[in-house]
Amino acid sequence: MSDENAGSASASFAQALSHAVAERGLSLEEVRRALDRVGYGVTTTTLSYWQSGRSMPRRADSIRAVVALEHILGTPAGVLTAGLDPTRTAHVLRRLPAVGLAARVPQLLERLFEELSLPLVQDFVVGSIHDTLTLHDGGRSGVQRTRSVLQASADGLRVIPGFFQETRAGTRPPHLLAGRGCTIGASRVLVEEALIVAEVVLPHPLQSGECAMFEAEVVWQRGDEPILEHSRSSQYSIQALHLGVDFDGPAPADVEYRWRPGPDSAFQTVRRVPVIDGGVQVCVARTLVGEHGLVWE
Repeated sequence: MSDENAGSASASFAQALSHAVAERGLSLEEVRRALDRVGYGVTTTTLSYWQSGRSMPRRADSIRAVVALEHILGTPAGVLTAGLDPTRTAHVLRRLPAVGLAARVPQLLERLFEELSLPLVQDFVVGSIHDTLTLHDGGRSGVQRTRSVLQASADGLRVIPGFFQETRAGTRPPHLLAGRGCTIGASRVLVEEALIVAEVVLPHPLQSGECAMFEAEVVWQRGDEPILEHSRSSQYSIQALHLGVDFDGPAPADVEYRWRPGPDSAFQTVRRVPVIDGGVQVCVARTLVGEHGLVWE
């Protein structure tokens, strides 16, 4: 890359990063902590240099950190890496372990995505998710009702991946049912793993910038053990996440809201949430990437 092109790329990357950080409303210290949680040790000084154009990510680890930044800041894939040296970036990305969703799910799930021709990195930004679990049968079964709003970041978006896994031993896989604004397309169900992966199909392909809302239901089947958690995983930052649980029968005194960046990380307790009128809810703005959940005893 020539000096002139390098200067142009540096300015482009710095501008894109500054805009993304400002849109997310985070300080550089908060960005640093978020990167640290997913395994990238980038100092606030380095982030400041990147943001001002004083330096650029050039090493492989730094380019991987930029990819993680796209997820943390909720930008579409490629928005930040497009401003880097394309030769260096292509070399690193070809050798980069699966990023985002693929880095946070088992290889089995990756294979199912491949069988259904579902991309591991999606061309959309999640605006909001409203997710409520209603328990039945003394808490041994339940219906999860989800309403999602998203915005396409590229033309042609129509199929959204949906995947759900039952974690109670000996319980059958959940059912996924379409609600308003979508249909269920091809799916794969693995009984032994109690896992379902399916295409959630929008009524028509979205254009870049176009928004859509769709609803779906997940039926968690009756098991010998009660349901003791309600969680949601996302490879992207969500502008507004609502998790709620309506209990059947005696409810716990309070519920723990927790988060972790990936399946290999320990959960961090964010706060305790009181149960009111037999239910609990937590609302989170501009979530960190990873798994957010409510747990109780």
